[in-house]
Amino acid sequence: MGRGTSARAALLLLVAILTSEAFEIEDIAPGHKVAAQIGQLLVLSCRTTGCISPNFSWRTHLDSPLGGIMSTQGPNSFLTVESVGFENEYTYFCNAHCGEEKREKRVQINIYSFPSDPVIEVSSPLVLGKPASITCRVPKVFPSEQLVLSLKKGDEVLPIGQCCDESHSSSVQTKTVNVNFTPTKEDIGKEITCLAELPIEDMEFEPKERKTTHVLNVNFGPLNTRITAFPATTLSEGEALTLSCETESHPPTKIVWKKQLADGTVQFIEESYNLHIPHTQFSSSGIYICEATNNVTKEVENRTVSITIQGPPVHPELSIFPSTSVREGEHVTLQCSVKSSPPADILIMKKSATEDAILESQDGSVHIPRVAPTDAGDYKCQVKNEFGEAQMTRALHVEYGPRNTTIVVTPSNIVKEGDTVIMICSTDGSPTPKVSWKKQLPNGGSRLVSGDGTLTLEKVQAEDMGHYECEGSNHAGKDNKAVELVVEVFSPTTRALTDAPEIFTVVEDFTTETTASNTPHQEADRHGQMENETSATPEDTAFTTYTTMKYDTVTYVVTSSDNDENGTEEIEIIIARMEEPNYVTPIIIAIAALATAAGPVAAILIYISRKAKINGSYSLVNSLKAKV
Repeated sequence: MGRGTSARAALLLLVAILTSEAFEIEDIAPGHKVAAQIGQLLVLSCRTTGCISPNFSWRTHLDSPLGGIMSTQGPNSFLTVESVGFENEYTYFCNAHCGEEKREKRVQINIYSFPSDPVIEVSSPLVLGKPASITCRVPKVFPSEQLVLSLKKGDEVLPIGQCCDESHSSSVQTKTVNVNFTPTKEDIGKEITCLAELPIEDMEFEPKERKTTHVLNVNFGPLNTRITAFPATTLSEGEALTLSCETESHPPTKIVWKKQLADGTVQFIEESYNLHIPHTQFSSSGIYICEATNNVTKEVENRTVSITIQGPPVHPELSIFPSTSVREGEHVTLQCSVKSSPPADILIMKKSATEDAILESQDGSVHIPRVAPTDAGDYKCQVKNEFGEAQMTRALHVEYGPRNTTIVVTPSNIVKEGDTVIMICSTDGSPTPKVSWKKQLPNGGSRLVSGDGTLTLEKVQAEDMGHYECEGSNHAGKDNKAVELVVEVFSPTTRALTDAPEIFTVVEDFTTETTASNTPHQEADRHGQMENETSATPEDTAFTTYTTMKYDTVTYVVTSSDNDENGTEEIEIIIARMEEPNYVTPIIIAIAALATAAGPVAAILIYISRKAKINGSYSLVNSLKAKV
């Protein structure tokens, strides 16, 4: 019992002590003076002591709207402002009532705005040596007139002059500062720092200082571009070559390799820092260009290197102008060209079976003002340098018309009836002329008798006699040569009667010399056909008896004339074939003809004998040869 009484007494004592504590507003948070950032949340709390269930109220100076929400939790009261604005910049009062007792505490709200770090803006892109600007911007500052801005490049403070408007502003401001400068090589990679300070007296907030750092990204180049050739700029044909192009640039440059051609144009090769040629040739010689381009600065820098590939001459070319086939008399130029390093000595020669003839040339050219057939042939271009030699041969063809036409007649152009005659015509010309034979006709025309150079006449007859012309022709011209074929007609020996001959008489050509005392023959042409031995015979005419084969026909044309100049008399005979109608009558006719001709033959022999005594000897055969 004693213990229970003691506990009860202690509790009563404690309650007495608590109830005896004076009623007060113990604290107001976050303090009696608060710096509130515009736009942020603000919570004010008021806590009492000495009262279990106090009543609270909040108000502002001049009873302006609270601009917040009040809440109570036992001895605590809260005023929540979700977004601090200019309307919250007042003195707030917390009032607490406990029964009849009233307590009050106040808090001063000061607003500001310094929400973020400065923003650095650089004119883009920064190019070495070109004017640029840097801007430092601080957004949403209040009070802006108290903002302090500065710029530093590395350790160097940049002069920015007046930063901000010092007049008071009742609104949030964005403050900016600009600096103009020209980037140098020393600026590459440096840091630009923008420092912003808001030193408001009697206000406690953090941070009061903000800064931003930016690395200067200065674009430059290409600078100091250079080419390296490995193993060297002069190489032997077939060696590998590597060309490297190096440059200083930011950002890295684009490298393009090009080659300058002989005509002055530039040929694109490839885009790369290294150009590799595994097997060089003469065509690899030349001027190579490394083109470095900075796509940001738009600057281009070119460097060149001359590469020489040495070796024996290759691929000599012998050109003939205007063509390898020309006509006689035209102008011809032979031009020899070759790929060679070092340059090759050039010789142009005309080939021959014995010794090639070196022609006089200038710069690898030989000029022939008027080409002749003798200039045709093979020409050689020979090139040589210290590493070796090469050559090329080309033929020159000279076209000319037929010439030097010759005719060979075998056995002769005077042959006997029944012989075989071969007439061969040859001619010179380029291209090879086409050779043909023509025979002249009595009407003045001609007919083709052979389309090649050889004309063969088998068992010639009297009608084969005449004027034969050989013609050689090509597109460059023509050439003609003629021959007179004479067929001698002699009295054959009497043929066997088994051949069924027909005996007839012909007038034999002859020429007699006459004197002034001779009686002139009547000037008349007698043309007649002697069908048998009863044909009329001119006076003072010699006769020859001919034996003909079957189917023969003889036609006689007799011309008698006086020639005052030489006193000769001419008789012409033309022999043609005649078909025989039967096989019995030739025997009878032959016998009758022999009997009939006996008298005239004797007369002819007497006449010839007399003439021989008057004018000398006379040959009927020689007379025929002369006539033909």
